[in-house]
Amino acid sequence: MFSSNDIVCAIELGTSKISVLIGKVSPDDAVDIVGRGCVQSQGIIKGEITDAKSTETALNKALEEAESSCGELMNCKLVTVLVTGCAIDSQSGVGNSVIKNPQRTVTMNEIIESEDNAEIINLASEREIINKSTSYYLLDNRRVSNPENMTGSRLEAHVHLVHGISSRISNFIRMVQNCGFENTPVEIIFSPLAASYGIVTRTERENGVLLIDFGMGCTEYAVEFNNGTTGSGVLQIGFDHIANDLAIGLELPIDTCRRLLESGELAKAREENRETIDLPGGLNGGRRIPLASFETIIDMRLRETFEIIRAKLIAANVPLTFGAGVIATGGGSLYHRSTEIIAEVFNAHCQCRVPADLRGAFTGLNSPKFSASWGALKYAADCLRRSGPGSDNALDRIVNGINRLFDNSKVGWRNIGKSMKF
Repeated sequence: MFSSNDIVCAIELGTSKISVLIGKVSPDDAVDIVGRGCVQSQGIIKGEITDAKSTETALNKALEEAESSCGELMNCKLVTVLVTGCAIDSQSGVGNSVIKNPQRTVTMNEIIESEDNAEIINLASEREIINKSTSYYLLDNRRVSNPENMTGSRLEAHVHLVHGISSRISNFIRMVQNCGFENTPVEIIFSPLAASYGIVTRTERENGVLLIDFGMGCTEYAVEFNNGTTGSGVLQIGFDHIANDLAIGLELPIDTCRRLLESGELAKAREENRETIDLPGGLNGGRRIPLASFETIIDMRLRETFEIIRAKLIAANVPLTFGAGVIATGGGSLYHRSTEIIAEVFNAHCQCRVPADLRGAFTGLNSPKFSASWGALKYAADCLRRSGPGSDNALDRIVNGINRLFDNSKVGWRNIGKSMKF
């Protein structure tokens, strides 16, 4: 049996699926998947909980499935929960600190102070910061990636802040706590940051990369450069909207449209140079629909979605120069035209990415559908590892040392790792 101190869990409450991954933090600083549960989602629309009772029932089923595979779920040390929707938005914050020690050497105290000061922004009372990532630092007006132990007089931290509506975010936390984790720290992570944590390499983050997580109900995105996040956001538009467009435009049942998209039948028809899709019918017989009719509708929705992301990045003054190109993930990235249209919209190379460094006995996870869940599990393992013995007070320093106390009036637990540093 595994030590209870080694167990972490990641939960995704998505529009199409509810997924639970259980991991064991190994001595070589990796995480092995030891348990898995996945069921069809209930009570979640466009990434937000709309029927708490149905969602809780589905989550309990996924937890039971995961528990039956390893028997250690309720001993886990930390749970990470993916969130999207929730009117999530992002912006930049700037914080300063003065180097006061006689040697003028930047210590972790000054770094934490400047990052904490960057969090002081004007937010509506119903909103809260859920994640943040340092984009870069200025030490005496010179840009540096890591100022620790460098000499200077004034440090300035430029931080990417992700925030959402508190009440909606709390729904995710309470849901998890109600399913048996009332005594376990629950950490929230914005879905594209988790996906980036799981599948983007350090070199890609250094050179600049755009990640697009194209899910069933939402499409999230994040821009990384110089190992820091410079832009992120979410559109409550997903691959299921394409199925709805097809259903309306071609007068088909939406389940038929979903099946055609998910089965790969449209891509297969294109490969075989077929001009039509033949659909069986009921009393009125079957239908023969031109393949071009499907592709025209799909391409229009895809292009519109990715052009909206491009416009949002431009409005946020995020440079559209991605040295490492664009990475597409999520279930929608499996459609063959997704990466092609992304490449056209952003004038950059685009590839579909799946988790590549999976460890454990479970199969079927090397799919873009599980990129965010895998990243959330790796993040949970990193949190646990950094908070262990000899970690130099890592609970306060974790992933750049941001965030001290979680508002007890909201969820009642200490927030372990609100900030991310890649």
